[in-house]
Amino acid sequence: MSQLNKLAGRLVAQSALYETAAWGLEDQPAFFNQAVCLETHLAPEALLDVCQHVEQLAGRERMVRWGARTLDVDILLYDAAVINTPRLQVPHPRLAERRFALVPLAELAAGVLHPTLGRTVAELLAVCQDQLAVTQTELNPNHLPPSSSSHMTLKINRLQHIGLPISDISVSEAFYKRLGFHTAMRSTFMHEGAEGQVAMMKRDEMILELYQLPEPALSSIKQRQDGRIDHIAFDVDDIDETFAYLNQEGFSVLEDSPVFLNFWEKGCKFCYILGPDGERLEFCQIL
Repeated sequence: MSQLNKLAGRLVAQSALYETAAWGLEDQPAFFNQAVCLETHLAPEALLDVCQHVEQLAGRERMVRWGARTLDVDILLYDAAVINTPRLQVPHPRLAERRFALVPLAELAAGVLHPTLGRTVAELLAVCQDQLAVTQTELNPNHLPPSSSSHMTLKINRLQHIGLPISDISVSEAFYKRLGFHTAMRSTFMHEGAEGQVAMMKRDEMILELYQLPEPALSSIKQRQDGRIDHIAFDVDDIDETFAYLNQEGFSVLEDSPVFLNFWEKGCKFCYILGPDGERLEFCQIL
């Protein structure tokens, strides 16, 4: 998940994890399947390249069709697009035949219309002829109970800040100053090879992170008809210890390691986890 979030766009939602009987070549162990929803700036075949790269990072080897593999990342839908090239067919040509794909997809997109079959995902699932078992498993990282063998605890000091993606940092800065906030910090950051701007606005113990992404990501922010909170951040004393705890407890951590940004006087380090509905929760240590 962290590689898709890093290379392909923003992971906004993920289904539960399902244990499913092998399909197509049934004399083999069960598989695990999960659906995710991704906001991406990539064109369909560029997204396919990223999916195949993530498979390779996981040690995927293509030896037997429908055989056991460490990871298989398929593009089931790409908005309402219909794509038919030598490399890529979207919607996935066997989506309607596979209960193991429809069950997790319906969890995220039950009402989405299949662009060629004219039925919603929920309707396709209701008439699917595939009878192989699909069972939700407790291995879902968003629903794992705390480990009884863990000797680590998670310490959160307070809600540190709320992150707001904005279209014009000067306009937003002036707006929040009218509400009694002041600019506690101004800096820049890199996003997909281009420079963005950030301002930390403070009033008493409240901090708002106003950040302006560079183009082309900025265009999607400008097209929104409603503003939105992108994430909330918890203040922690030791990000490395927190990162280790979150991974140990099976949370869906988006980064491979804590990320450093040159914010505040000495910088900060952070990591994100995904909540059950795709909400992004940041854990941040100001150095």
